[in-house]
Amino acid sequence: MIAAIVFVPALAALIYYWLGSAQQIADGSAKQQVAQQDVEKMVQGLAAKLEQDPSNLKGWAMLARSYKVMGRPKDAEKAYDRAGSYLDGDAQLLADYADVAASNANGNFAGKPRAILKRALKADPNNMMALWLEGTADYNEGNYRSAIQVWTRLSKLLPADSDDARMIQGSIMEARGKANLPPENVAQDKPITPSVSGGKSVGGIVELSPDLKSRVKPDDIVMVIAKAPDARMPVAIMRSKVSELPMRFVLNDALAMTPDALISNLNAVSVEVRVSKSGQAKPVSGDLYSAPIVVKVGANQLKLVVDQVRP
Repeated sequence: MIAAIVFVPALAALIYYWLGSAQQIADGSAKQQVAQQDVEKMVQGLAAKLEQDPSNLKGWAMLARSYKVMGRPKDAEKAYDRAGSYLDGDAQLLADYADVAASNANGNFAGKPRAILKRALKADPNNMMALWLEGTADYNEGNYRSAIQVWTRLSKLLPADSDDARMIQGSIMEARGKANLPPENVAQDKPITPSVSGGKSVGGIVELSPDLKSRVKPDDIVMVIAKAPDARMPVAIMRSKVSELPMRFVLNDALAMTPDALISNLNAVSVEVRVSKSGQAKPVSGDLYSAPIVVKVGANQLKLVVDQVRP
């Protein structure tokens, strides 16, 4: 979402750099659609040119962004490395750099990607891409409270009624659930009032029966599932691990399986919990589960106890 790069401006900048004249971009030939092979040829030419002039740090930064647009993150990271001090103070370039570095590390932000993110946020504490990635790094590390703080900062920079804002709010609510926290500004003993989908959600607590604790492992997958009554397809699923039980949960449109089947479109849902050793959505023998209950959408004080074993 926020990390997405608009292809046309980046390509226009590359053409400008390669041709060396804004007038050539403005003329009719440069306005025509550029074929993929022509783009690749220009990028190859720019790379060759920079090998002859490696001190051109701006050129390396432009080449890095071009590689990122083309879906070549390993080449992009190498080019960002060579851009060196040109990146200093440019939060967006640094956020892009951190993004590709983490991508090349299989989504792991530890070490280099995290250090780059710190530089990006020092340059601009309100850079939205850097905030999104910083929160994601915290979330992936299990530091849910820090992820909530960072994403909350990000949410305040987005239009309140935008899809991006709703997505961020959904992520915040999921992080609060994993941290066993109620939604923001709501006391533990008061009803939950979700901030997405106009309150169209269900929430509560999941617990594991003490009698079944010996039958699970910390990494077994916990799935909290909401379906339309008598339907097979879920309208929302929240995934977690046994090690995080007991936990709070909120099921809303941010956790929908498809955009055509939303919890906000229903008056009531059937809610259940399944503990799966395989991690598969399909129920299998040996899974642990709670008895399904049908509740009105908006219910927020549910208590679901995993106390049964599928034969």
